[in-house]
Amino acid sequence: TTGQIENYISEKAAFNYNKVFDQYLRTTQMPVFEYYLSGDHQKVFYRYTNCVKGFNLPLTLQDDHGKVKILPTAEWKSYRLKKNESVLFDKSAIEAMYCVTVVAKDPTALIK
Repeated sequence: TTGQIENYISEKAAFNYNKVFDQYLRTTQMPVFEYYLSGDHQKVFYRYTNCVKGFNLPLTLQDDHGKVKILPTAEWKSYRLKKNESVLFDKSAIEAMYCVTVVAKDPTALIK
């Protein structure tokens, strides 16, 4: 059954993909990955919107500059970047690798 396949994949991956399956198999919503960089590009802030409650697709961003693994949720999170890792947060590259819409936010617009 579908449930058996979903459970098998989660078990083999050692990660619970239930909410990821709910998002992509049971809704028509395209999740939105929002992020912004601190002014000095030493920290990235990120979250998901337009998704089912509990959506938690992990993202691994990698190139010659390094590798960043993050687990976005609906709540803003942050990650301290090492030298040159900020270039990994590239809208086109992330959208090519994952089925999400990427929005690079302007941090000054978030201040109320």
